[in-house]
Amino acid sequence: MLGIALVLLCIPAGGMLPGIALFLIGLGNGPLFPNFSYLTPENFGEELSPAIIGTQLAVSSIAIMTMPVLCSIMGQFLGMGIFPVYLLVFFVIMMLTMQRAGKVFRKQ
Repeated sequence: MLGIALVLLCIPAGGMLPGIALFLIGLGNGPLFPNFSYLTPENFGEELSPAIIGTQLAVSSIAIMTMPVLCSIMGQFLGMGIFPVYLLVFFVIMMLTMQRAGKVFRKQ
């Protein structure tokens, strides 16, 4: 769903299409973080899960503070047309990270 929403956001159309795309991005990203926290004990074991969940919370808090600022600084210099590309880059990073994590977890 996220990939479709990013493609919709990249289409230079007016009207409701960008709003629908942003709604789909929020809808697709909403369940990810709670699901990651929920699956942490399964993926890393009961012993390591408190430390890993703490790390997840710390990194997410830093990202919530820095990512909008980074996007706005880039938008000042490159224009806000960079926003779909910005989201796409982080979407690709997220997919690559999830793929890598899946390979690591399958080995265990």
